[in-house]
Amino acid sequence: MHENFNGQRLRDLRLLHGMTQKAFAEALGTPQPHLSQVERGLKPAGSLIAAATFTFAPPTGFFNTPASPYVAGSLNFRTKKLASRTMEAANATFHELEWQARAKLAGTHYLKISRDDLPDRSEPFGIQQINRIADETRAALRIPPSGPVPNVTRSVERAGIPVIYLDNPFVDITDIDGISSPRIDIDRGVISVRRDQDGARTRFTRAHELGHLVMHTACRPGLENIRETEAHRFAGAFLMPSRDAVEQLSSTLTLEGFARVKARYAISISALVRRAYELGIISYDRYRSLNIQISSRGWRKTEPVSVVPETPLFIEDGSISLKTHSVSETASDSPKRPAADVIPLFKHH
Repeated sequence: MHENFNGQRLRDLRLLHGMTQKAFAEALGTPQPHLSQVERGLKPAGSLIAAATFTFAPPTGFFNTPASPYVAGSLNFRTKKLASRTMEAANATFHELEWQARAKLAGTHYLKISRDDLPDRSEPFGIQQINRIADETRAALRIPPSGPVPNVTRSVERAGIPVIYLDNPFVDITDIDGISSPRIDIDRGVISVRRDQDGARTRFTRAHELGHLVMHTACRPGLENIRETEAHRFAGAFLMPSRDAVEQLSSTLTLEGFARVKARYAISISALVRRAYELGIISYDRYRSLNIQISSRGWRKTEPVSVVPETPLFIEDGSISLKTHSVSETASDSPKRPAADVIPLFKHH
């Protein structure tokens, strides 16, 4: 069992580096069929552990920590379609970050936010049910029922849920906006997000991942499309409650008007237009027209009204380091680093 465990950790190390079995075997100086058997626990890891430690310099204790349970379809992703290599690297990366975040925060309080009263379903929840779930989540997080969410990240962190940056120095996983824990029955949820200078986008992504933690952990729909649709609707409802939307948005509101609402609520114009359509405030024709205008103005990439990105603080100043699997309680040795939850995977030689 121990050898099988080490074989699985060899696989985790390989996936973190985005390497094929062939390339990894060559780096370790062993035939690919032998590596394959080791990864599957059919042969002892033996000298491969020493070779991997020497070649790749993983963190101290790497081979004594749990193997990743995540495979394709396990995690909640906010992203475009991914190549299998990128997906595998993202799964392995998130596992390491999640494990370290939970280890650092062990023994600290966290709020149980997952809903175990939601039914299994073959279709996404309707907008009214999503509104209710989002309103109840705001209440659980002690956010007023109406008005802007002052700081999405801080609201999540006050519930004991860490928000950390999704960084991998070996594989480009920047197409992934966010990932969150698929199961939180045994420990707190973790939200991992990419670095982004668009503050409105980061707020929406973190609200989106919060929606996954609330709706898709105790009872997780099998279809990704259902989960993503619900999380997207939840983010819109969490950031712009229906009562606010009815007051602030209208069927005749121009894009300039939407921009003014964005300035107050820190939610993107595109998301506000979608929210207005889902609530029936604007017709499909108006929704389509506004989206055509957004595209023609080049606002798909850069919208007017700048929103300052929120900075995670719960895990202070990147003080988890996978280089040594140790946790630094202070960041006084690196005062010039930006305040951000950076969990570096390895020191790259």
